[in-house]
This record gives sequence, structure tokens and C-alpha cells, in this order.
Amino acid sequence: MIEVLILKTIDMLKKILKLEGAKELSAKEQKTIIGGDAPICPEGSFAKRCNEFGTVPYYWECVANGTKFC
Repeated sequence: MIEVLILKTIDMLKKILKLEGAKELSAKEQKTIIGGDAPICPEGSFAKRCNEFGTVPYYWECVANGTKFC
């Protein structure tokens, strides 16, 4: 019983790592996921909602991957 579970888990992980059935999202699909008015950012960056400590309304900005603050 446990062996079957382990084999199914290994098979699932292989599929995830190979991204079987994955497709590239269109810019419209990406914007829908991120937020309707978020920019499509270049590779190596992502869209982040920023503000300047309440002094301006929130705005979107492309920031480098791993960035925690705007």
C-alpha cells in the first residue's frame, strides 16, 4: 500500500518537474492573474504594487525578482 503511494507521488513529481501539459500564458492571461492594470514585466522582474508610505496612491512597478520593496 505505501509503495503504491510512493510510486504515485514520484510520478506526480516527475510530471510537475517536466511541466507536462504546461503552456505559455498570453499577456492578457498574465494580467488577469496579476491584476487588471498591472504591467507585463520583462524576464527577471515582476509587477509589484507600490506606494510611498501613503503619500501617493498605489501604483504598479516592475521590480527585479527577489525584491521585497519598491
